[in-house]
Amino acid sequence: GTNSEDKNAYCEQSSKITEPLFVERFGVGGILNLPIIINPKKKENKFVLDLLNTSNGKEMDVKVEETPFYTAYKYKVDPQYAYTINVYDIDSYIKKYQDVGIFVWLNFKENTNKFGVSIYKMEGVYYTTALKIQNMPDKPIRTIERRIDDQNGNKPDSYVLDVRDLICLYFCRPSSVNKS
Repeated sequence: GTNSEDKNAYCEQSSKITEPLFVERFGVGGILNLPIIINPKKKENKFVLDLLNTSNGKEMDVKVEETPFYTAYKYKVDPQYAYTINVYDIDSYIKKYQDVGIFVWLNFKENTNKFGVSIYKMEGVYYTTALKIQNMPDKPIRTIERRIDDQNGNKPDSYVLDVRDLICLYFCRPSSVNKS
């Protein structure tokens, strides 16, 4: 995996591997047949929004979560359904675009157990908007101390949210009977 603290490398890998995979899996001809393509502006600037909605021409974002946030329970969120999204990103989407559609792709590829927390293999695609996130009441915020004075573009504060509060577009969870 790519070091999430190295924002440059992280954006680079994300735009080369993860986002095209999302489009292939869930875009036109895929499971959800979503009218999306990789944002053509990404060729010039890897920091622009990830996707382009071909039905309305609007740019959209996709947040991919492949590593469970095992300690999300500290923020009163079930780690099986937790995802984090940067406070700064939400604020800047609203400033720049008024609102932005966001897909959240939770993709836990295997059953795992860390810190005494079991996470089951599952995959889900959820939809929300930046304004909906901003307007959610009582959002817990996680501050990553090492990012407070970060010079690489990483912001310290992220909302810790539960995908079950979003619109579910796709959900697949194999039976958890065989706890291997």
